[in-house]
Amino acid sequence: MSGNRLTFALAVLAAMLPLRAFADPVVVYTSFDAGNSYQDAASFFGFDTGEEGDPDSTFSRAFAFVPSSTVNLSGLDLPLTFPFSFSDGVLQVNVYSANGAVPGALLESFSTSDPIYNAVAHFTSVLNPLLAAGDTYFIEATTLGQADGLWFLSPLEAPPATDVARLNNGPTWVTGTREFNAAFSVSGTPLAADTPEPATLVLLGTGLLAAGWGGRTSGSRRRRPAAE
Repeated sequence: MSGNRLTFALAVLAAMLPLRAFADPVVVYTSFDAGNSYQDAASFFGFDTGEEGDPDSTFSRAFAFVPSSTVNLSGLDLPLTFPFSFSDGVLQVNVYSANGAVPGALLESFSTSDPIYNAVAHFTSVLNPLLAAGDTYFIEATTLGQADGLWFLSPLEAPPATDVARLNNGPTWVTGTREFNAAFSVSGTPLAADTPEPATLVLLGTGLLAAGWGGRTSGSRRRRPAAE
């Protein structure tokens, strides 16, 4: 009986350990239509040559989203063409938290030089930053070097929204008004159910092991023959 009690205590302790890696990713934001469809129209981003004496520049937009539930980011899907006119550079997709109406802290960047032609590109998160339900975040497509691209637009009706853009990947964002939205989706892994704090697990585990050992020793005492 003592061995069974100890085994049971260990099994209970193992069952209480966190299991975070087995939840499937869920889509927490999408501006695609059914079947991940999107418009033929697109928003330009990347390198552009200056005209009439203007300097060359790199242009990019950031589009806001609000996740429907709290998750750890697992991936992004964006319909893109890259490169478009200039090909000497790298595509970079950035995810930001919000600082008021503009992007704030950079949460994760994704880079590729692989060509994409009018297709949905998937970017897998490595850092898995936390996205909180109801909070605003931004996604930006830009380029490094002399390269450009197209980010295709959502077919869903878009109310007037703040247009957020910057030049030359600089720190200053400028705002305006737009009546379109880029097509993209955001997926994430739901947070694990609440689990005991590590200190609680240690105390509980110690108690369970003590209970198992106590049963073992008391059983041993009961098996001792009575003194003559």
